Amino acid sequence: MKTIRQLAGLLALNLALASTHAQTALPPGDSFTAPSGNTTYTLPPDGQVNYRTFTVPSGAIIKFTRNAANTPVYIIATGDVSIQGIVDVSGSVGSATGAGISGPGGFDGGAPAIGVSPPGDGLGPGAGGGFRPATSATPSVAVGHAAFGTRPTASSTQNGEEYGTKLLMPLVGGSGGGGSAAVGGGGGGGALLIKSDTVINISGAIKAQGAGVAAVGGGIGSGGAIRLVAPVIRGNGVLDVAGSPSGNGGSGRIRCDLTDRSNFAGLRFIPALGAARAPVTTDQFMPLAFPPSPVPVLRIVSVGGMAVPANAPFTVILPLNGPTDQPVEIQASGFGTTVPVTLKRTPVSGAALPDIDLEIPITGRLTQTVPFPANVPITLNLWTR
Repeated sequence: MKTIRQLAGLLALNLALASTHAQTALPPGDSFTAPSGNTTYTLPPDGQVNYRTFTVPSGAIIKFTRNAANTPVYIIATGDVSIQGIVDVSGSVGSATGAGISGPGGFDGGAPAIGVSPPGDGLGPGAGGGFRPATSATPSVAVGHAAFGTRPTASSTQNGEEYGTKLLMPLVGGSGGGGSAAVGGGGGGGALLIKSDTVINISGAIKAQGAGVAAVGGGIGSGGAIRLVAPVIRGNGVLDVAGSPSGNGGSGRIRCDLTDRSNFAGLRFIPALGAARAPVTTDQFMPLAFPPSPVPVLRIVSVGGMAVPANAPFTVILPLNGPTDQPVEIQASGFGTTVPVTLKRTPVSGAALPDIDLEIPITGRLTQTVPFPANVPITLNLWTR
């Protein structure tokens, strides 16, 4: 099991982060009340949505586009939060031409097969592997589904493994399912934190579902993460971190930090039954919305001598006929010790390359020569072991 501390290099630069739906800027002012209908808001660069009160009335559905750093959504209120409608940070399904996109803070699915390019693996530490067609020497291998808080219930030897901890600090979302010959894998559910200094009342639903598939054969994204922090959390609403509406993918994680439990029992958690039961943590009160300072930071500083901006998405594409072995510089700060890490290389098509396990010295810097495939865009993921 891998514990997430910080993730680097999650997305490709040529990947459109904007939703195909019209986006709306969050309104200024002291309080937020969502309008009726379905509204997609532009998420601030740091992911923080700050108001005194935050209300989603019945009949309203709000979503958020991913920002450039693909942060989780942090809704921070000094007063009451009321969710009578729906707050949705779920992933999206893949298509015949592209992978499913995750919710904010999650990981995308694998690309479908296009031309002679084979399907790609999903992204994230619990990603599902792509479909592997039969060869003269080996049989075909079924597409893999993604894991997070649990493993998928749908069977495949390429399913992802569980990761993360019940602390949900730092906050991270679900992983992507593998691509198939016909369709991209489903995106992982996003990550959402709601914090109120008074009360969170939920009679509607908060959704961080992994995405299913638009056609037969694609891998399912895992559910994401929902964390609620308030003295009082009450209502009869739903917190949903299922791996797709069918529940066949791995479920996500839920954490509720509260002091008054007198009206907490009415909330429902999905999935609630079976092997994919969502891990729900309510056994201790941790009022912090963010890790205490100094916040441990793990990032890729440069690849092939080219600087990587902090918190920026990127891919690595080698120059034509350039050397396939390139130096990768990694930085760890705020840990106060040596840091064992895993570097994952996921091409846009075909299987991910074997993980590279490294140890960053207490000085906080490590440069490692890493082999890359020639002329294939590759995404780097980095996390602690």
